[in-house]
Amino acid sequence: SFIVTMIPIERCPIPHVLVDFSLGPQDTSAISRLVNSIEADQASKIGMFFDRNLFVRIGEKQSKGVVLKTLCDLLEENGVVDATFIDSVIEREQISNTSLDSCFAIPHSMKPVSFKTKVAVAILDHPVEWDTEAKDVKIVFLLAIRPGDRANIEHLYDLLLEITGNRTAQTAI
Repeated sequence: SFIVTMIPIERCPIPHVLVDFSLGPQDTSAISRLVNSIEADQASKIGMFFDRNLFVRIGEKQSKGVVLKTLCDLLEENGVVDATFIDSVIEREQISNTSLDSCFAIPHSMKPVSFKTKVAVAILDHPVEWDTEAKDVKIVFLLAIRPGDRANIEHLYDLLLEITGNRTAQTAI
């Protein structure tokens, strides 16, 4: 969010742009630059959580447990978590489901225990029954959160929620 104002604002914590009442070409350009800078900032914040080494495509039919183990191993191999991470993820899964809809699951550990905040992604050629509500999960985002990073991943949660409501984005992934 941002503010477009015709009155100068001092010490405003929200991104803002001062425009003229007539809203001329310079004002339109200033608004466009502000929007582009906000979008670029959000993209860089989201991009820092993903790493091409943390994506896996699973071609054969697998169980939920195998998918979780595969993603946890991937995170461990890349120095994001240690071998105990999977136990915390499984413990969290037993408490309540982590599927957001029938296509998506976003498992995570009980508490932030990772060395870095990263997301491991599994694209499944054959859907897996995640829980009684989500029988056709095809995309799994395993969140590995470093202690103290919870406040910084708001943009990531927003992106993941946006994807769950957007079939076009799901297909593109």
